[in-house]
Amino acid sequence: MAKVLEGPGMGLMKKWGITVPHYVVVTSVDELTKLGQANEWLKKSKLVVKAHEALGSRFKLGLVKVDLDLKGAEAATKEMIGRQVGSITVSQVIVSEMIPHKEEYYCAVKSTREGTDILVANCGGIEVESNWDRVKRLAVEVGQQPSVEAIERLAKDAGFTGTLLKKMAEFAGKMFTEPTMSAISTCSRTIHKRRRLSSSAKWVAISRRRPLSGTAPRSGGSS
Repeated sequence: MAKVLEGPGMGLMKKWGITVPHYVVVTSVDELTKLGQANEWLKKSKLVVKAHEALGSRFKLGLVKVDLDLKGAEAATKEMIGRQVGSITVSQVIVSEMIPHKEEYYCAVKSTREGTDILVANCGGIEVESNWDRVKRLAVEVGQQPSVEAIERLAKDAGFTGTLLKKMAEFAGKMFTEPTMSAISTCSRTIHKRRRLSSSAKWVAISRRRPLSGTAPRSGGSS
């Protein structure tokens, strides 16, 4: 099964009109330093540094560092590059703009032998790994399209209500229907809701996570 790493995944999201933070993928500290000289956001923003590899539990492995300035990001990059985790050697890191947020949600689209699973949960980040029973699944057969009503039922089953239900259903629908998804075996996102000073909220997709191997509870049908 093909895996889409976070950088390419964020590039696809941006192409689809989904807001993502600024980011760069680097293979050395020198590369990050040069990019820092050319990009104001790297100098002015709080940053997140993560190992850019197909690894689960990166935070618990010490391969995610948050709330850094550029110097801190350079130090984290130096620490991570070359680190061995099982059979994987960390060869690159992704450095992104840190987005302050209060809540995290989970949405994934996963190809299966029978078709496609849409996975949704009202918890995200590292919490989803320990709360897999909260992830709800909508199975869509090959060649079929899920209805808006079916995706909204999925979001409701996952615990979303009101405006958040509509927003998650819209996001999940876009994840499923974009043409590029047909060429991707697995693509998932942790969704963060960023509060503005007004009463409105902006959703920002800022971290790709691989769907876990467990079986999520099934939601309503795809009709």
